[in-house]
Amino acid sequence: MSTFTRFAYADVFAGQYKDRPTFIQSLLGRLQIEARHDGWPGTAIVDADWIEKTGQPPMAVIQLMPGNGDVSVADVRMFLVEKRRKQLKLIAQEDAA
Repeated sequence: MSTFTRFAYADVFAGQYKDRPTFIQSLLGRLQIEARHDGWPGTAIVDADWIEKTGQPPMAVIQLMPGNGDVSVADVRMFLVEKRRKQLKLIAQEDAA
């Protein structure tokens, strides 16, 4: 294998993608094609982020590593939900201290 992890990021341009799942699926598709070229048997999620800033289009970042299956849009969504829960829990702990 020539690469240990792969990542992709992109902005959502107006009209280019009809919704978030389509946008995420296009990023995953590009990553998984490159992973197959590297000889990976499948992919697993390392990190993901969804960034929204006022006045700018939303941006997604996804990082994958070799795995046994293929990461889906639902996997990315659950990863982001769990990541946000952990962030909120840390904030609540800091506020309580």
